[in-house]
Amino acid sequence: MNQLIFTKWLAPVKSWGIFLLLLLLSIFILLPHRAAAQENSRINISIEAGFDKYYKEGEAVPVYVTVSNEGTAVDGYIQITAKAVSNDGLLYRAPVTLATQSNKRIDIPVQFARQINGLRVELWDGNTLLAAAETDGTLKFVTRDTFLYGVVTSSIGDFDFLERANGRFTNAEVAYLTIADLPQIAPVWSGLDMLIFDDVDTAALSTVQQAGLNSWLENGGQLMITGGAGWQKTTAVFSDILPVTVHDTAAVDDLSTLSERFALPFRDEGPYLLNKSSLQTGGELLLHQNGQPLLARRAIGAGHLYFLSLDPKLAPLLDWDGAPLIWEMLQNDTPENPHTWERGFQTLYAAESAVSLLPSLALPSTFLLIFFLFLYISTIGPVNYIVLRRRDDLARAWITIPVISLGFSVIAYFIGFQLKGNDTIINELSVLIGHTETETARVESIIGLYSPRRDTYDLVFPYNTVAVPLDVTAAIPMASVMTDSSSRIDSIARDTTLTMENVRVDIGNMELFTAKSYQPMPAISGHATLTRGDGDALLNVVLTNESDIQLERATLIIGSRVYEMDDFGDDGRITFSRTYASAPVNLHDLSIFQSASDHPLQDNNEVILRTAAYYDDIILRAQYELINAIEPERDYSSTVMPLYQYRTDTITLLAWADESQLNSTLADEKATVYHTTLYLIDIPLMIAE
Repeated sequence: MNQLIFTKWLAPVKSWGIFLLLLLLSIFILLPHRAAAQENSRINISIEAGFDKYYKEGEAVPVYVTVSNEGTAVDGYIQITAKAVSNDGLLYRAPVTLATQSNKRIDIPVQFARQINGLRVELWDGNTLLAAAETDGTLKFVTRDTFLYGVVTSSIGDFDFLERANGRFTNAEVAYLTIADLPQIAPVWSGLDMLIFDDVDTAALSTVQQAGLNSWLENGGQLMITGGAGWQKTTAVFSDILPVTVHDTAAVDDLSTLSERFALPFRDEGPYLLNKSSLQTGGELLLHQNGQPLLARRAIGAGHLYFLSLDPKLAPLLDWDGAPLIWEMLQNDTPENPHTWERGFQTLYAAESAVSLLPSLALPSTFLLIFFLFLYISTIGPVNYIVLRRRDDLARAWITIPVISLGFSVIAYFIGFQLKGNDTIINELSVLIGHTETETARVESIIGLYSPRRDTYDLVFPYNTVAVPLDVTAAIPMASVMTDSSSRIDSIARDTTLTMENVRVDIGNMELFTAKSYQPMPAISGHATLTRGDGDALLNVVLTNESDIQLERATLIIGSRVYEMDDFGDDGRITFSRTYASAPVNLHDLSIFQSASDHPLQDNNEVILRTAAYYDDIILRAQYELINAIEPERDYSSTVMPLYQYRTDTITLLAWADESQLNSTLADEKATVYHTTLYLIDIPLMIAE
C-alpha cells in the first residue's frame, strides 16, 4: 500500500523531471546556434562575377568574393557553385582566414560545362555555414561570335556606341570595368577580345595584373589606349611600348582626312583636342592628318597595341556616325583564325585518345602473343603427351592438363600485371603556341591521371593555371557526350596551388583534365625573308635554339604548306631555303598564302611525324591524335572546301620535345610522369618586293 502511494507520488515528479531535462537540453543545443546566428549577422559576403557580368563561351569566369568580419575570428573556406538550372555539381573552394574587424577580396575564377544563370557563394567554418550570397542578376553568356569589349573608364555609358561596332562578328557587347575588376590570374584575360583604357591611371595596375595583361597581349590580345587631356596617366605603364611618342595636347581646327576616310561629316565643328605625337620604331599609322598620327598600331607578338590621339568622349568622335567604323576597321584588320590550332583542343575523342596512350601500358607485339599461344598449345598437347607416354602414364593427363593450364594462366596474369604496371601515372600533353619576339607563350594542356587500383588523389597544378575536368570544358565541342564530373572529384581548390581534390579513379581507369596557362617563351629566335628574284621568289629561314630544350622533327608551316626541316645542328642553328617560280607582282599573292586546305596539320601528318606507320608506335600515335585534337573536325558532309586566307607576316615552326609545361603532381603521393610538348612558334616574315 505504501509502495503504491509512493509510486503515484513519484509519477508526476518523473514527468516534470523529464520535461526539465528536455528543456535544459534544448537550451544547451539552441544557444550555440543562436550565438552562431548572432556571429553570422556580423559577417557580410558579396560576389561579383564575369566582366561586368559578361562571360565568354569556353573561357573562365572571373569571380571576386568580398568578405568582411566584425565578429570573432574565422578560419574557413569560400565555396562557389553554379545556380540552379545549369548546375553540374562542380564546387570551387578557397581557404580564407578573417581576423576580427577585417575584410578580404578573393579572386576565384570558375568554369562550368554549360551556360550558367548565376553563382552562389558560401562561407563555411568547418561544418558551419556562416554566410551566403548570390550574384546580383543573371550572368550574360556570349558566344565566340560576339566581340566583347572591356572598357576601363570612369565615364560609364559613353562607350555604348561600341555595341554597333561588331565588324565581322555577329554581335558586340561592352563590359564597363574598373582597375580592380581586371583579372589576377593570367589565363582569365582571354575572356576579353579588346581592352580599352580611357582616362584612367594605369599605374594602379598591380604587378600581377600587368604580367597577365602582357601575356594576353603578346598572345593575341587587342589593347587600346585613348588620348585626351588625361593621356599621361592613361599611358603611364605603356609609354615604352606605345606605337607613338606623345608630346603634348593641342587644339586643331582641321581633321578633314578623318571625315573623308569614312565619307561621313562631323557633327561638330572644330577646334578639336588632339594629342601631338610622333611614330616610334615598330609603330604603324592607320589614320593620320597630314602625317600627324590619329590612330597608330604596334604589333606585340600576336597581339596589337593601339593609341588613339583623340578623346572618344569629345568632338569630333562624340555622336559621330563614323566612330563605330573606326573600331570595326580594327577588328577587320585583325587576322581571322590565322591558325587552325588557335582555339586549343577542339576534337574531344582525339584528345582523349592522345592522353590515354601510355607507353607503359602498350600491348605486347603480335609476335609475342603468337609465340605464347604456340608455346601453350605445344606444352599442353605434344609435349605433355610425349612425356606421359615415355613414363607410360597417359592416365594422368587428367591431372597434367589442368595443372599446365593453371600454370600458363598464372604466367599470363603475371605478365599482364607487369605490363599494366602498379604505378600511378600522370600523362601530360601540351601545345605551346608562341612567337619568337615575345616573353611568354600560351599553353593548352591535357592531363590524364591513371590508377592501377580504385583510389582517390589530389592532383596539383601551379597557381597561375585554369584547369577543369575534361568533361566540363565548354571550349571542346561534342558537349552532348560530356558527363557529370561531380561524382568524380570533390572540388577545385585554389590556395597557393590549384588542386583537384579527391579525384576518384577506378581500377585501370584514367581521369582527364584540361589546363590553360602562360609559360616563359623558350629561347628560340629566328627570321624569315621572302625576296623577289629574276621572275621567282626566294624564301630564306634561319632559326636558332639557345634553350636547353631538345627540339625534334622540326617542321616549317607556311600558310597551309608544310615542309620537313633538318635537325638543329650542334650550334643550335637550322636553315631552310626554297625557291618559288613565277612570282606574282605582289608576293603576298603567292600560292603558299592561298590554299584550299583548312587542315594543314592533319593533311600533312606523315611529314610532321616523319612516317606513315605512326599507328605502329604508341608514342607517334599519341602525337598523331594530339594533332587531330587541335584542329577542328573535317566536315565531310560539305561539298565546298572553305578557302582560308593565312597570315602573310609570319611562318610557323613546329617541333616536338619531351618537356613538361605544368609539372603537375600528386599531393602526398608519388607518380610516374610522362610529358610531351608540341611547339608551334611563329616567326616574323619579311617580304622584300
